[in-house]
Amino acid sequence: MTTVRMQTGLTARTFLLGNGTVDDVSALRHALSDHDILSQSGGDLARLVPEARQAADDALASVTAGLLDIDLGDVLIYGWRMHDRLAKAARQTMRAPGRQEVVQLASHQLTWTKNPTIDLLVDGVRVHTFRFQLTIVFEVDVAAAVVQEGKLTALKAGDGSISATLTLEMPGGDIDLLQQERRINLHLIIKLGSGISLLPAEPDSLEPELVTMAGEPSATLKPDTGPAGGAAVKGYVVVFEGDDQSGYSAYSPDLPGVVAAGDSRQDAERLMLKAMAAHIGILRRDGRPVPEPSEATSVAILDPAAA
Repeated sequence: MTTVRMQTGLTARTFLLGNGTVDDVSALRHALSDHDILSQSGGDLARLVPEARQAADDALASVTAGLLDIDLGDVLIYGWRMHDRLAKAARQTMRAPGRQEVVQLASHQLTWTKNPTIDLLVDGVRVHTFRFQLTIVFEVDVAAAVVQEGKLTALKAGDGSISATLTLEMPGGDIDLLQQERRINLHLIIKLGSGISLLPAEPDSLEPELVTMAGEPSATLKPDTGPAGGAAVKGYVVVFEGDDQSGYSAYSPDLPGVVAAGDSRQDAERLMLKAMAAHIGILRRDGRPVPEPSEATSVAILDPAAA
C-alpha cells in the first residue's frame, strides 16, 4: 500500500469549467447568457440598459466562478468523516499512539450539496438575489484506508467517478448551468501529506447544506419523540437529534446513509426531505430497489415527495 501525496488538488471550478483561468469565467458568462438569466430573473434586471447588463453579466460570472473554488479531495474527506468505521478507527488510534488500523471500504456513493447565494447590487442597491445549488456526487469503488493517530495516512483505491452540477433557482424552474461527469483516479484528488484528520473539524466554508452516503452506513443517532396520538403512520422514518444551541441532525433508518443537519429543527427537516428525495431519485435512475417505507408512532415521518 502506498501513501498518496499530491501537490495540486482538483477543484469544482476546474472540473466544471476547465483550466481555472480567465477563460473559465468567460465560459460561465456564456452559460448565463445562453439561458438569458438576467431577463428571466425579471424585476429591475430585465430593464437594465445594455451597458449595465454587460457589467452585471461580468460580475455575476466572476463571483459565481469563485464559488466553485472548492477542492474535491477535501469534499470527499469531509464525507468520509461521517463514515462509522473510519470515525471509530480515528478515535481508537488517537487513544493508542503508534497503532494502525486498516479499514476496508465497500463500494459506496457520497453526495455533497451546498446552496450559496449572490446578491447583485446596482448603484449600491440590491436588485436581485441569485440562489445556486452545487451538487457533487462521488461513486467510490472498493478501497482500503490506513488510519493512525486519528488521521488517514494511506489509501489504496481504484478508479471512481465524480459528477458535479451547478443549478440556478429561477422563477420558471431551476436551470442546470453547468454539468460534468467522468471517471477519475481518486489518488489524483486526495492530498494526504502527513495525514488528514478524520475527527470532526470546526465548521468552515466547506461545511455543506447536506451530505448523503449510500452503500455504507453513516453515524447512528438516538431516537427523538414524534407525533402524538399513538396511531401508526406509514412513511419513511426520520430520527432527529440536537437542540437550538448546537443545531439538529437527522437520519432515516429506512434509507441507510441518508443524513442531514441544520441550525434549526425546521432547517434539518427541510434539508432531510431534499436528501431523501435526491437519494430515492438516484436509486431509481440506477435501477436499484427503493426501500419500502415503514410504520412507526414514536418518530417523525417525512414524505420526500414534498421536497
